Amino acid sequence: MLLWTILGRRRLQRVLYQTSWNAYFVLFPSFAVLLITSLAILSLWPEILLLKSSTSADDGTNSTKVFKVRENLKESHLCSSLLGLSCDCNGTHQSSVLSPSLLQIKTKSCSPYHNWELFNADYQEMLKKLKIFVYPDVSMNNKSSPFARIFLPHPDPTDPRVGNYFSEHAFKLALLRSPFVTQHHEKAHFFFMPFSINAMRNHPLLRSESSISDFVAKYVLRISTKFLFWNASGGADHFYVCCHSVGREAASKHITLRNNAIQLTCSSSYFQRLYSAHKDIALPQVWPRHSDKVLNPPNARNKLVFFAGRVQNSGIRQQLLTLWRNDASFDIFSGHPSYPYEEGLGEANTASMSKTYLNLYRNLCMVRKHFKWHADPVSYDAFHMTAYQLWLRRGLHRLVT
Repeated sequence: MLLWTILGRRRLQRVLYQTSWNAYFVLFPSFAVLLITSLAILSLWPEILLLKSSTSADDGTNSTKVFKVRENLKESHLCSSLLGLSCDCNGTHQSSVLSPSLLQIKTKSCSPYHNWELFNADYQEMLKKLKIFVYPDVSMNNKSSPFARIFLPHPDPTDPRVGNYFSEHAFKLALLRSPFVTQHHEKAHFFFMPFSINAMRNHPLLRSESSISDFVAKYVLRISTKFLFWNASGGADHFYVCCHSVGREAASKHITLRNNAIQLTCSSSYFQRLYSAHKDIALPQVWPRHSDKVLNPPNARNKLVFFAGRVQNSGIRQQLLTLWRNDASFDIFSGHPSYPYEEGLGEANTASMSKTYLNLYRNLCMVRKHFKWHADPVSYDAFHMTAYQLWLRRGLHRLVT
């Protein structure tokens, strides 16, 4: 009896021991996971504190900069003074904040630029380094050749009779007065062929498209024979300027000029013949006007969109007509309207006056300086912005001589 009692107690102790051991075994994985997680958090705690402090500092800096920029814009923005409105561009600022962090550079809010600081850094480098060699025909004597005026700068590019082709002459005059011109061809990034398509169009010995293309082909043949600059790159670092529809055909009879040389043209539509978007550059087509003329505020305008010429000359014209033809908010006139157009356009202007339009108008005030021509170039004007497009095309491959 005593033996059975002792064995019973031992069996009971063993059962209790096994039960308690099974409970610990069940809870052990949870304790292990908790322990590992705690150790991981403790090991990463210094990095978490550092990231938190840097984020707080960045938020404070950004909020301060945004506040200051908006205050400055309220005080100095041209459109704010004209419209009596504050500059509210939260949409633009939000898109900047949501940009990928690796590509984002802090820019001013209320800005039409994708990234002003990135552009301006490259622009400043261009001002210091860009060099352009101008072929000596630009300084020939009027008496030396009957074609001298084709190469010489226009005596008065602001003459209203120049009209729609003002930019062609303004660029040449500004280039010759800029520090970009160099007499050392080995330092030049680009070579300028100074013939004027507009001057050819008005020349008594040329005028026709066929004569102009023949003249240009012979000119390129002459400089490629007399100088080695053309042959060094196959003409890829050469450029010319044209602001007339005839200019599109000027390079048609010289294959290398057409395929390699850079065309600075006002007819920069992708649909135009002999225009290559990857190498050619759009030249701002501006009429000769006084640069100090103040833009009319939106409430003083009676025209929303205007263009002269055929609708087929531009894809954007066709798209606008297709988009607005059946829109009751717009009155579109072509040819001779049957009733006073000022009234109809006034209604369209009122109907389209929206916050989006006002924001675009404010941005127009900010970029207006980029579309102004000056006889003596001014930084960020139309000449410098065109030169910057050239700068982006520098470093093209040259043939080994």
